[in-house]
Amino acid sequence: MDFFASLPAELCILLSDRYLRGSGPELSQRGALWAVKFLWLDKIHLLDVSFPREQLKTLLSAAKSRPVSVVDGLLAPLVMGDSVFDSTRAASRERPELGKHQVEIVCGVLKDEGAGKTALMFCRRIIASILQHTASDDLSCTQAPGSSPAASWGDGMALILQSAIIAIKEFVDFDIVSGFVKLLRSFPPTVRLESRAFASTVLALCNMAKTKGVMPSDPDVQTLREMAESAGLMRRSILAALKGLARN
Repeated sequence: MDFFASLPAELCILLSDRYLRGSGPELSQRGALWAVKFLWLDKIHLLDVSFPREQLKTLLSAAKSRPVSVVDGLLAPLVMGDSVFDSTRAASRERPELGKHQVEIVCGVLKDEGAGKTALMFCRRIIASILQHTASDDLSCTQAPGSSPAASWGDGMALILQSAIIAIKEFVDFDIVSGFVKLLRSFPPTVRLESRAFASTVLALCNMAKTKGVMPSDPDVQTLREMAESAGLMRRSILAALKGLARN
């Protein structure tokens, strides 16, 4: 266990309030990023109980003051695996294991009042990471099976994406919708076939695009239609939402 993961909660709150809320010495962007990682990443990654309310309140305050640092230092590494963003710590966290407590924290930050731009930044980070990894796979035959950051995604990640979809509704455009389709396509096949949370996320994306009048590409619509076919009771709802999105 890293030293910082064992810091007393009171000290984490004190240091976070001092260095990440603008009331203390001004930190550079890089300094704030490392402060988030040291104070929160390992502590939350190893969490096996509900996150105390006072610590969550402190984290939400840090996210408002330092959104870039919280996205790059906490949210994205939790979801994508720390090695995606910082190769020096690859050995400790090659793949995230999102438990319900980690999911609750990420969703809490994304759904916090006024967090739309933070959620948008988070979405762009993970979309870019998945696209980069896909491109690397296309160029290399040496990738190990299951090496994708999305290999361990399940219901928890689907719930996180649902929260993100709700949070970024004011900023939706063609690229975001297309990026979300790629994220959904990256889920393991068993999750796409069996997860109700995944089907709900597909429906949320379709409804968001329809409400905002964002027309996905024909290949993206076809991908969403294929996902709908395995969505069980939600199949009809997803297909109905897709009717207004097809170009032909």
